[in-house]
Amino acid sequence: MGKIDINKLLPLSVLLIFTFFLNCDRDATQSIFVEEPTAKPDPIISSINPPDKTLAGIGNITITGQNFSASLDENAVFFDGVQAINVSASATELIVESPNLPGDSLEVKVNVAGSFLFSNTAYYNLESALQRHSEIGIELEDVYGITADRNENVFVSISRDASGTARRVDRILPDGTREKGWGSQTFLFANHMRIGPGDLLYLTRNTTSLYTIEPGGGNRSSIFARIAGRGYDLDFNQEGSMYTAGNGDSLYLVQTNGDFESVAGYPSTFVRGVRVFGDHVYVAGTEGGTRDAVWRNRINTVNDLGANELVIDVTANIGDSEIQALTFAEDGDMYISITNNDDPIWIVQPDGSAEPLYPGVIKPADADIIEVRDMVWGNDVFMYINRFHQVEEQGPDGPEVTTFQQIIKVNMQKLGALYWGRE
Repeated sequence: MGKIDINKLLPLSVLLIFTFFLNCDRDATQSIFVEEPTAKPDPIISSINPPDKTLAGIGNITITGQNFSASLDENAVFFDGVQAINVSASATELIVESPNLPGDSLEVKVNVAGSFLFSNTAYYNLESALQRHSEIGIELEDVYGITADRNENVFVSISRDASGTARRVDRILPDGTREKGWGSQTFLFANHMRIGPGDLLYLTRNTTSLYTIEPGGGNRSSIFARIAGRGYDLDFNQEGSMYTAGNGDSLYLVQTNGDFESVAGYPSTFVRGVRVFGDHVYVAGTEGGTRDAVWRNRINTVNDLGANELVIDVTANIGDSEIQALTFAEDGDMYISITNNDDPIWIVQPDGSAEPLYPGVIKPADADIIEVRDMVWGNDVFMYINRFHQVEEQGPDGPEVTTFQQIIKVNMQKLGALYWGRE
């Protein structure tokens, strides 16, 4: 057995003694194992409000449950895998924006930062606020004025289709069935139309002539009045006479026998919208080629109107937009359709403030240009709009633009104001 060399063991002994005293200065409780933080309890969904369903992309949804985070950004709510935008949060309630994701039985789940698992799965329906009404547009029609009668039939002025000049009025039944050529136009198209006394269809085309088509279908338009100015839009008052104006200087009152008179001056104004609501007649258009606005005149008697009152300066409050149409909800909110805006319909409150209707919903995702050329409320919560939009795509020889015109049925979630002509 060999001898141990003391000289070789000495340095190793010194190192061990040094290490021992160094470790004595450290926390005696330290472990080589790192303790995992405690996981948060998994979130639980108890209920969703509005119950069962709401409109996609419109309004807010409230989720009630347990184990949510009061910190907004620590919660994530998913509808079929699409994360909704958070609005507010507490430990028992989350409010999110309704995602623009129409569908039935969408899976709703909540994830909270720090929890191991998603919540239980709830199921929810998101209904589209927009429905295509009839197949108008598939034949490359040019669509202009629209209106509706008391039976929810919608009438549409069409100038051209794929076969050439159409010059006709189609009727769309409540179930969406289209009756092509319900009536015919002796002119190219009508800018606006209304059902009036005797269930006649009244049409304007921005000329001095005003037209009607007899009820029942199969009839041609005929002139019922000639006025000194132009008629671009029209509406009826409670007594059954008509107000009309267009690219001229006056608002006219027209009786059913064709007699007319100027009842308000609108110099250098292209009037594109006329609507009777309450004890006023409202006029929308472009003044002096530079300012779009809405005015109103108090109806003292049908042929005695008060002075022009400015309701909203659209150019100053919304932007460089051209008004196309005008209507009202039963509760007094005014709706105007405008050009040059991704949100083509705006709500004007009685106090004159304005906001877009259903932001980001009316414009198709792929559209480059959108307009709502006319709009009319039905007898329920639906408004019908003539939506025009264009899509630009790259073709083999360069950019190609496709135009779509469709009649869209919009769920407004409230009733429209009365149209006196069809009552």
